[in-house]
Amino acid sequence: MAVSFQLLVNEIVDYLVTRRKATSDIGSRGYVRVREILNALNRMGFSPEDAIKAINFVHKRNLIVADHLGRTNNRTRRFRQGARLWLLSIADFWRTNIHYLAGIVPSTYLNDRKLAERLGRLSQINPGFNDIQFGRKQEIVVLLHGYLSEEYNRHANEAPLFAEQAVGTRFLLRAVESSITRGPPP
Repeated sequence: MAVSFQLLVNEIVDYLVTRRKATSDIGSRGYVRVREILNALNRMGFSPEDAIKAINFVHKRNLIVADHLGRTNNRTRRFRQGARLWLLSIADFWRTNIHYLAGIVPSTYLNDRKLAERLGRLSQINPGFNDIQFGRKQEIVVLLHGYLSEEYNRHANEAPLFAEQAVGTRFLLRAVESSITRGPPP
C-alpha cells in the first residue's frame, strides 16, 4: 500500500495545531510527545515508520520545533508547532488560495505518476509569460482535489477509523474545494 503522504503530513500539522495551547507534561505549552502523535496516527491507520518519516519531513522544513534542538532522534522527543506554522494555520491562506495551491502542485509528491505528469504539463509557463492562465490553475486544483479525495477514500476504506478521526483532512478537502468555487479574481 502506498502511503497517502499528503494526508499524513496534513494530519500531523492539524494534530499539533489543535494542541498548541495545551500544557504538556513538562509544563510548556504546545509540546507533544512523538509517541502521542504516533499513537493518534496509528489509530488512523498510518504505520509508525511512515509517521516518523513524515514528522522528520515536517521538522526539516521548520514547520515544527523539537525540544532537543536536533541533537537526538525524533522517536522519543516532543515536538511543538513553530510560529510560522501557527500563522499559516490561523490564516488558512494556503488551503484556500487557488494561486498558491496551483503553485505547489509541481513540487508535491503524488502516488499517481500519470497524474503527476499531467499536472507537470499543465503547470508549465509558456515562454514570454510569467504565470499560467487562471483557467489552467483551476484545472490543476480540480485535479489535485480529485486526487486528494481519492486518497482520502482509499485510506478510509483501508483504515475505517481514519474517516472518523481525519478532521484535518476533511477540512483540507473543504478548503481546496472552496478555492475552486471562488472563481477568478475581479
